[in-house]
Amino acid sequence: MCLHNPTDWAKWFALAEWWYDTTCYSATQLTAYEVVYNQPPPLHLPYLAAESSHRAVDSREESS
Repeated sequence: MCLHNPTDWAKWFALAEWWYDTTCYSATQLTAYEVVYNQPPPLHLPYLAAESSHRAVDSREESS
């Protein structure tokens, strides 16, 4: 994700964190999310701009 544009790594950080928190560990057979919240992680659905019914969500400006 960052090979061609190494300065863009910060844009992918949230997705990398989600992957890490929802990856099953062999020692526990659980994800970090399950350990903390005691339930399976929800399905990750990418956010699509202007798709929220809450104005506060869509009013957040992207940092560049």
